[in-house]
Amino acid sequence: MNTTLTHTRAAVLCFGGWGLQTMLHLSPRMAAVQDRRKALGIAGADLTKVTNFVTLLPEPLLDHNDQSLFYMRQMRPSDAPGGPIDPYHVERLLDKIDTQSGNGIERPTIGLLTDAERRAKALMRLAEPALEAIEHTP
Repeated sequence: MNTTLTHTRAAVLCFGGWGLQTMLHLSPRMAAVQDRRKALGIAGADLTKVTNFVTLLPEPLLDHNDQSLFYMRQMRPSDAPGGPIDPYHVERLLDKIDTQSGNGIERPTIGLLTDAERRAKALMRLAEPALEAIEHTP
């Protein structure tokens, strides 16, 4: 397990496409609040260091072994390429999904997925540069 996840005081677990959207909404806003607190000289723990967001997103289709895959993602560190994102990043991604035809999903799967599953896959694809995988070994 990633040490940044296991050494925080709070882990906010977000499930599915709505969870991914929630993480992309809350995480940059928490960073903005922390920046404001720092600028005002407010004492206290660094909110971005004591809280970590993690999304668990299932692959809607089964693999060749009839197993479901799960993707675990967290926000990239602010000093890594792709991070940090601004507070309205997720809104721009959702707008892009709404205006794109097909949402970047492969044609054969369009009839197999619900609208929520298609949106979740599209959001994951577009947000991937700001996310990092958390590897899990059973």
